[in-house]
Amino acid sequence: MKKVLGLGLLCVLVGCSDPTGGGKLTITKHDNGNTASRGFLLNDDIKVGAWIYFYEDGLTLMKHGRYVNGQMHGQWSFLMPDATSSWTAEYKHGEGSRNGLTTTFAGNGKKLEQGIYRQDVKEGVWTSWDDKGNVTKTETYKNGERVK
Repeated sequence: MKKVLGLGLLCVLVGCSDPTGGGKLTITKHDNGNTASRGFLLNDDIKVGAWIYFYEDGLTLMKHGRYVNGQMHGQWSFLMPDATSSWTAEYKHGEGSRNGLTTTFAGNGKKLEQGIYRQDVKEGVWTSWDDKGNVTKTETYKNGERVK
């Protein structure tokens, strides 16, 4: 029953196309015995399919997303332990870096910052908002450098 619930949670968080990626359900633990992560391993060592990670309390979600052949792939979500902010990033298989639209959120769910990464470097227009949703600044980046 616990495997079914864990699989169900993975489906809800990262989609159900094939959450296992062909792997075997694996649960890792923190030193304190609480759950650190749940996901799937292929051949006992390659991360595949849906994975979720928890902070040391074993309940607070840290990040979730999918692996393809041991590398982060597609959209991943990251959360701060105190729920003050979270962000999403798009990863491209084989590159192992942030790519695509990245959004940082405040604890109330409002956007704080949004822009694009290309191979872990800021690119294009980045916008910041205050906690009321008002734009506070807009900056343009080229190859990770702010354009004046």
